[in-house]
Amino acid sequence: MKRALTFFLFPLLLVFFIACSEREEPKSLHIGTWESKVFVDSLNYWVIETLEFTSDSTFNIQTTVRLTEDGDDLGYRNILMGDYILNGRDFIYFIEEGFRMSRFYTTSEPPFYVPKDQLRPFLVDFSEPNGPTELMFFEGQNQMEISYECPSFDGNCPITKIYVERN
Repeated sequence: MKRALTFFLFPLLLVFFIACSEREEPKSLHIGTWESKVFVDSLNYWVIETLEFTSDSTFNIQTTVRLTEDGDDLGYRNILMGDYILNGRDFIYFIEEGFRMSRFYTTSEPPFYVPKDQLRPFLVDFSEPNGPTELMFFEGQNQMEISYECPSFDGNCPITKIYVERN
């Protein structure tokens, strides 16, 4: 009986030690998908900015339009992709590729959004990084606040955006 118990417990203990010997690094708070949602009264649309951070220091931002806050996306306004550096609360990002509506700056005229395949590439200035901006977490770590610098072409941009982690 002792011998049978030994043959049973030994493999079980071996599996336990092997499984516990690999240390997983804790996931950084910013890794994942985040959304900033704004209702535009004059258009009766929700504008959703989805920000996805990956563990390999790349990011993707896409701006979509919805009829309801949590409904399906009707279409796209833009998509930006690039790399980022996060050092404490300093967030520096480098946009490498961008796509937008062909009439992006004339939002008062239709269309306010287009299908993804109708987005067009636009020139991205690779000479300098964007930022640094400040990134902070709060509300049990499922909300993130990013304070963006305002681009020179748009003095009316929101400086601070609140993103909620998407499940």
